[in-house]
Amino acid sequence: MKVEEGSLIGFWRRTKSTELASVMMGDTLALIGLAFAGLGIGLSMITGDELYDAIGGLLVGLVLIAGSAALMFKSGSLLLGESISDRTRGRVVAAVESTEGVERLINMQALHMDEDAVLLCLKVQTSKLDRDFDVDTVNKIEANIRKALPWYEWEIYVEPDLWRKTGEWRGASDD
Repeated sequence: MKVEEGSLIGFWRRTKSTELASVMMGDTLALIGLAFAGLGIGLSMITGDELYDAIGGLLVGLVLIAGSAALMFKSGSLLLGESISDRTRGRVVAAVESTEGVERLINMQALHMDEDAVLLCLKVQTSKLDRDFDVDTVNKIEANIRKALPWYEWEIYVEPDLWRKTGEWRGASDD
């Protein structure tokens, strides 16, 4: 995965690796917990009041609960499949629309299968209604996407089609 600019929190939110998210969260929670525990023990030793130690322990527990909940939601979204980022989506759209033979990107669905693998389904309108031309155009689309985002492993499905306004579609059973 390409590491982008930004904060650690931003990176944690963008990463598609459950292992990396878990390690980052665990280490961060451990450091915050140690800080609260140390502060509680230190204040207890200075003041002689054990209430500060208890408050420090309570804060450690609250930090662990909040961090576990955040990690649960992050892991859950990765298990179900997470959409590509807006930045990646923009690059894919640009790669498709700049492909020779593509008149219009009709629909796009993209899903991370894991950290580096992306499932991409496209529906495009080509400039000719010709089977051989469409096959060449699909190959160009796939090459452009892989060139624009080479750090991903792509599973690409492209369907050449005609764009119709909503409500104009007539299926085979509609006569």
